[in-house]
Amino acid sequence: MAKHGVLLSYHSFSVLIITLSLLCRATCYDRKVYIVYLGSLLSDELCSLSSHHLSILQKVVEDSSPENVLVRSYKRSLNGFAARLTDQEREKLSNMKEVAPVFPSRTLQLQTTRSWDFMGFSEKIGRNSTVESDIIVGVIDSGIWPESDSFKDKPPPKKWKGACEGGKNFTCHNKLIGARYYSSTESARDDTGHGTHTASTAAGNAIRDVSFYGLAQASVAFSMIQEFDVDPLAIGTFHAMGKGILTSHAAGNNGPSGATVSSVAPWVLTVAASSMDRRIIDKVVLGNGTTAIGNSVNSFTLNGTSFPLIHGKDASRNCTETEARDPRVNILKSEVIKNAAAPAVASFSARGSNLILPDIIKPDISAPGIEILAAFSSAPISTTPGDMRRVNYNVQSGTSMSCPHAAGVAAYVKTFHPDWSPAAIKSSIRTTAWPMNDPSSNVATGEFTYGSGHINPLKAIDPGLVYDASKEDYIKLMCISYDESRVRLVSGGNSTCPTGPDKGSPKDHNYPSMGAKVTAMQPFTVTFNRRVKNVGIANSTYLAKISPSSKLEIKVVPEVLSFKSLNEEKTFNVTVSGTNLPFESRASASLVWSDGTHSVRSPIVVYTVPRT
Repeated sequence: MAKHGVLLSYHSFSVLIITLSLLCRATCYDRKVYIVYLGSLLSDELCSLSSHHLSILQKVVEDSSPENVLVRSYKRSLNGFAARLTDQEREKLSNMKEVAPVFPSRTLQLQTTRSWDFMGFSEKIGRNSTVESDIIVGVIDSGIWPESDSFKDKPPPKKWKGACEGGKNFTCHNKLIGARYYSSTESARDDTGHGTHTASTAAGNAIRDVSFYGLAQASVAFSMIQEFDVDPLAIGTFHAMGKGILTSHAAGNNGPSGATVSSVAPWVLTVAASSMDRRIIDKVVLGNGTTAIGNSVNSFTLNGTSFPLIHGKDASRNCTETEARDPRVNILKSEVIKNAAAPAVASFSARGSNLILPDIIKPDISAPGIEILAAFSSAPISTTPGDMRRVNYNVQSGTSMSCPHAAGVAAYVKTFHPDWSPAAIKSSIRTTAWPMNDPSSNVATGEFTYGSGHINPLKAIDPGLVYDASKEDYIKLMCISYDESRVRLVSGGNSTCPTGPDKGSPKDHNYPSMGAKVTAMQPFTVTFNRRVKNVGIANSTYLAKISPSSKLEIKVVPEVLSFKSLNEEKTFNVTVSGTNLPFESRASASLVWSDGTHSVRSPIVVYTVPRT
């Protein structure tokens, strides 16, 4: 097989690594780490935040000094701190007027090349190297292996004001631009390989002719769904969005069951995992010459040696007595074949619907997440006792692998459009995705597996139109489901909610897809109000086209949108009607706005829930 150069990720993007969890040391006894959230960040507070946090702790800490229990002051995008607290101290803090929620620190489950070429993203595509050098991709994961070739570079620029707090013998540079740890190991060094793998996928150097024992040659557990006001990740990413930062989040690995997607905040890009056109298989040759084919990554060559199996009669009734006496098998080394069925969503990839905002379709997008080759740390490649193999590049699968692909694409779009909001970048990725099809009508299929489709990086930089949304739009959306006090727990400020007819509907949030939960076996009519911004050709006219659906009647008003300038906005509404949709089923269509050059596609999904 010829050797092909694959861009593992962009060489000029910088990586900021943050190790995953806050863990209390053994010497803490009954103290546990909690995150104390104090709301949004005011510009005049920056200089006094640390002392303010210590003064709050002074009021509740009983048998230690505030300095000894303070773990970290947060003063970049939100106001808060992490501290080691007893149960009594935590309760006192929770009852203080100025304190919003107090969250226990959680260890998050890891949602555990050729993939970029498969997306049409070769090393020859157009680049903006000057802008790329100013783009930083932040990774929150298990750490990073700084010595990997995927991260080697010159020292960081003098203008960089961040910190390199990776622990002992940890060096940062112009690629790995900064690091912090929040773990008891006091190091940002990756001891599992997961963080190294994801970081190199999103923003590593292009390394040629790497493989996993000659395979995949290239150039290189369920999270609880939480309401936004009690979810530190939802709150943190909301404030990041307010600062112009788009967060890409793994959908989770609890598929194929429905309503398992764990990242459902509308300001986050939620990524499902799908296959690519390379598949790794393994063959097992039985004693009677029969060859069985399955999915496995096996680097060993047995040179024709056969090994005993369990007694054949215990495993199959089709064996003769002679064949069952001494069953043996030869396991061949894995091989790479062409996967013509790609892209298809992985069975493990978590599915919608969205349990918190049922009219917001999640996941948002699908990206390669099966058998992804990327950099690895010096950790053993398996947990099998005695297996001490170590590699520089490893093959892994999971939505953790698809997520950094989407993050890398978002960074690429940002280099062409530095002034775009997170919502505009998210819209460009979704409306330009390759369509994926699923003939099933079950509620846990179709758009609830892949969102808008498979990510298409080259199209995403020129979407034509975008569905934009501001911080205020997200606040208004939350106001529909939460009262004002709960909304403020997320926004961190003195947000106010509209009342009466001005409160609106979740279906009116300017999302680049349209979803509605309806009552089974009943007639329904739902209306979506949307607005789009022209980012393509100044003087342009877009015509609406609806994909056919036997179960839905869809009307768009107006059917023509005419623009005279860039950044001009136009509104339209989509009315969807139907009847007798069975329990736990889905009816899908799509709206495409086209000016002859751009095709701006939005999925339309109407669904019902299981019978109670």
